[in-house]
Amino acid sequence: MPNRSWQGGGAPNPGDWDQANNWVGGVVPVDGDTVDFLAGNWVATCTVGPAAGVTLISITDDAGYSGVAGAGANICFPNIAVTTVTVLSSCDIAGGTVATATLSGAIARIVAPAVVETATIDNGHTFGGTIETLTLGASGYADGAATTATTVYVNGDSPNCYITAGTYGTVYMNGDGVEFRVVAVATTVYVDSLNAEISATAIAAGRITNGPYVLNRNAILYDWDTGLIMLDTSRVKPNHEGCW
Repeated sequence: MPNRSWQGGGAPNPGDWDQANNWVGGVVPVDGDTVDFLAGNWVATCTVGPAAGVTLISITDDAGYSGVAGAGANICFPNIAVTTVTVLSSCDIAGGTVATATLSGAIARIVAPAVVETATIDNGHTFGGTIETLTLGASGYADGAATTATTVYVNGDSPNCYITAGTYGTVYMNGDGVEFRVVAVATTVYVDSLNAEISATAIAAGRITNGPYVLNRNAILYDWDTGLIMLDTSRVKPNHEGCW
């Protein structure tokens, strides 16, 4: 399982994955390799992914490897299949097929057409992509209209953890102060936090098909649109079994 480290800056194409002199040791990653983007190692960020398919064990970037997110700070591209991707800086998973992704960089992002089986975002965004299971931590944002996810756990205990756009299946709002905003779409929403904000406009417009179902009888739901407590109880339902 050889490890390949990106350095970039090689002539004539300093950001090309397929150019050997952009990698430490002059070897382009092949199937079964691990890849890292390390602080202090790089001259230019990777802007062009592999032309042919490659299957990797892992891709990791260091907190010091960064550029301008969405403008050349990509670490995963179409034509890559990878078991694990760890994003510690302001970089994008901008394509490929990923089994497990963890994002903790301030503006780290999952971007379409990435396909991710399990994603955990402690600090970062979903600007697109197809995700099977998405968990949002303290500063995790699902804020891209092009994002779809089957199951979402909104666990961060702050208003810095929210769903503001995208299309989702089942959403579990677990963290205190989490938000579901007006243009997001969900099939079913469960609320198990003491304080949560859900857009009454989204409910009224049918953007939430089922629910929100309140699992915590002590919960206080606020209307995200107004910031006021939801007094119209017809908008909110007890848990899906019909009891508290």
